Amino acid sequence: MQKESLYTQGETALRAGHYEDALAEFNRILATDESNIIVLGLRGLTYCCLKRYDEAFADFNHALTIDANNVRIIGLRGEAYRRIKKYAEALADFDRALAISQKFWWLYKERGKVYGLMGQYEESLADFDRALALGADEETAEKRKELYDIVVHKFKAL
Repeated sequence: MQKESLYTQGETALRAGHYEDALAEFNRILATDESNIIVLGLRGLTYCCLKRYDEAFADFNHALTIDANNVRIIGLRGEAYRRIKKYAEALADFDRALAISQKFWWLYKERGKVYGLMGQYEESLADFDRALALGADEETAEKRKELYDIVVHKFKAL
């Protein structure tokens, strides 16, 4: 079967939440093309969905040895750090990715989540505003509203 077909099947399985099926397809591609950075990223994301973070980090780090400035891979690794509550590492990755490119709204959204989890609400709101200015999704708008309500509530309590 062609790589493109396996890739499509793997990505479709990942989006549908069929993580083991996605892994099988991504593993088949990587068996013949171990340096495929796109598939390494997708497999790493799949491992995150399965909470197999050591394997996810192995894929992200391997991909970054191939392309150290790949914004998507750096951002995905930042998301993985956020999921395991390593906020300083997550921020470092999001800052690094945004230093390379500021055009991806999802990086601001994810960094905004980390700032919010750390109680740094002003920074969080600023990142959600940046994400929205770049065309972010409805979830980002809702998250920004929730944070705004938290900030207003805290100021009223003072």
